Amino acid sequence: MRPNKTTKILILILLIIFIAGCTPREIVSVGLEIAKEQVREEAKIREEIRNRYQKAIEIEPEEEIERELHEFLRPIFNSIFGEAKLIDITYTDLPAFGIKAFVPLLTYILPRLVSEDDITKIKASIEDKGYIAKKYESIEGSILLVFGRNGDPLFGVSTTINAQEILAGGSLSKTYIELLFFDDFEDYGLGQEAPFGYWKKKGGGRIEQVVEKNKKLGKVLSFKSLGEKFGVYIDKMWENYFLQFEAKGEDVFAYFKVTKTADAGYYLYSGWMSDIKVVKFSGKDEQVIASVKRTFDYKEWSVFLIKLVGSKISIYVNGVKMIDIVDDDPLLRVGGIGFGGEDWAYVNNVRVFKVK
Repeated sequence: MRPNKTTKILILILLIIFIAGCTPREIVSVGLEIAKEQVREEAKIREEIRNRYQKAIEIEPEEEIERELHEFLRPIFNSIFGEAKLIDITYTDLPAFGIKAFVPLLTYILPRLVSEDDITKIKASIEDKGYIAKKYESIEGSILLVFGRNGDPLFGVSTTINAQEILAGGSLSKTYIELLFFDDFEDYGLGQEAPFGYWKKKGGGRIEQVVEKNKKLGKVLSFKSLGEKFGVYIDKMWENYFLQFEAKGEDVFAYFKVTKTADAGYYLYSGWMSDIKVVKFSGKDEQVIASVKRTFDYKEWSVFLIKLVGSKISIYVNGVKMIDIVDDDPLLRVGGIGFGGEDWAYVNNVRVFKVK
């Protein structure tokens, strides 16, 4: 058996000590202390991993397409890791999985780190359910498994050796998401002022380059003045849709079910000195219909998901449900979207979609 890195270091230290003239008893004593310190360090790491798992907030899937994948994978993860928590659900396309449709991406946190043996067990367990592994890639510890039937990729599992999380995305029954609208703002010029693309100008907004959620430089929708509380909007008459976007800032306004003339609708407000609020408005008349304490850092990027089905309004931030209300207003059954900000706000990767 080849010595690991820690063993090699220990041997080198012992050799240096021996050359320096230490007695054999002193050498053994030093070696034991190093070994004990290594054990303490490993125990500390295991405790941190366990604490992170215990503090994680578990969420429940609500849409059928989410529940179907979760109910299939959860027992497999539980059997291998003892337990697993679903902590985030977003919607995206998964080209790395060979899935071009818009599908849910589920994130699970584990009570321990993933090993190569775990990957083998996950693959075998899924294949035992009748699915065929269409792709199995391992690049510098990163593992990607894609499964399907009849030649079509349906869902995938991705993780990294020694990671504490597993990503799973796709659809078991080919129930995909219809993407109605997407904008990452990369097609506009830096400094370009609204209107642009499908966005109409209300109070204003512009394109800036910042460090995005993925830690890379990119273009975003930016607001930086009091007159831009309602900055831009899209005058579509969408019904029963989901609005997903990334945002950060001292005062972020996200509008939904907005009328054609953008003079009535709802908005979600997230402020640095305020709770998260859902506000119904008509002209200058406004009424708060729901509020909850903000639990995330406004200076960091967060993923917002607003589900609008019938008269129900459900709002998630970073996978956690924050607001769930019913507001049955016959004049606000359909409508478009919009964004704004006062002191400063950035918005990126705006998606509107519905399940079909």
